[in-house]
Amino acid sequence: MGPGLVIWDGATIHVEDEIKMKIAPKLFDVVTAGFGVVDRRREDMQIEVSFTPKMWDSLTKLFPYAATAIGASIYGATDKPLVIKPLSGSGWTISNAAITKLPNILLSGTKAMLGEMTLTGLLANSAGTGTMSSYIATAAGGELAGFDLTKILNGLYTGAWGAGLTTFHSESGFEISFDLSLEDVKVDGLGTVDKMLTALAATCKVTPVGPSAGDVISIHGEKAIGEGAPKNDLVITGGRAGLPVVTLKNCTAQMSSGRTGQKVKRIGEMEFKTVRTALGTALWTIA
Repeated sequence: MGPGLVIWDGATIHVEDEIKMKIAPKLFDVVTAGFGVVDRRREDMQIEVSFTPKMWDSLTKLFPYAATAIGASIYGATDKPLVIKPLSGSGWTISNAAITKLPNILLSGTKAMLGEMTLTGLLANSAGTGTMSSYIATAAGGELAGFDLTKILNGLYTGAWGAGLTTFHSESGFEISFDLSLEDVKVDGLGTVDKMLTALAATCKVTPVGPSAGDVISIHGEKAIGEGAPKNDLVITGGRAGLPVVTLKNCTAQMSSGRTGQKVKRIGEMEFKTVRTALGTALWTIA
C-alpha cells in the first residue's frame, strides 16, 4: 500500500489521489459445435493509467496536441515510457504511452486546476507481442520527489475575447474541456500499434462578471443565417507572476445567457469553442 507518482516524457507528476492502472487485453472466442467456447485468445492489448495531476514539471506536456494535424500519429516512432513509482514496494513501467484523455482545466482562485487524465500504453516499437515486457514490467519504488507548492496555481484569472468582451472576471472560474477523438491503428498479428487524431476542439465555459446586458447580445454579431460567426482568441490571464496565460485560438461564442433574481448576477454562463482555421495552427497556447 501507499502513494506514488508518475514519470512520463521527462515530467514528474504528483497526483491528487490514486493512480489507477488497468491491463485490458481484448480476447476472441474459439468456438466449436460440440463444446461451445474451447479457448479465448488474445486479439489486442492496451493498458490504461488514470490520475488527477496535482503538481507537475511542465504544464504544456500535459496538453500536447494543440497543433497536431488531423490524421497524425500521437505515439510516433519513439517510445515514451510511463513509470508509476510508489513510495514503497514495486510499481510498473508501461513501455510506450501517450495521453488519450486530456484533463479539464479550471482556472480559479480556490479550486483544483486540473481534472482526471488518462494515458494508454501500447506495444513498444519494434517489439514482439509474445512477452508482457513488450507492454509492461515491474519497476522499483523509492522516495517521492520533492513537492513544489509554487506549482499549485491558484489565483486571480481574468478573460478577454477580442473587442467584444474586454477584461472580465468570473463568478466561479474558467472551465476548459477538450473534445479529443482518436482512432486505433491496427496491424494483424500485432494489435493496436498507434492511435491517430481524428478530431479536437477546446471549449471554455464561464459565468462572466463585468460584461453588460448588451454584451450578452453583441458577442454573437450582426450575422444572417448561413454567415460565419465572429471569431476571436479567448485569452485567460493569471493575475500574478507564475500563473499561466491560456489562450484558446479562434473561438466562436457558442452560447450566452442572462438572468434576474434576488441572489443572482445579471449575466449568466457563456460558452466559447475553438475552430481550426489552417493546418499547423495551434488550437491553444499555454504560456
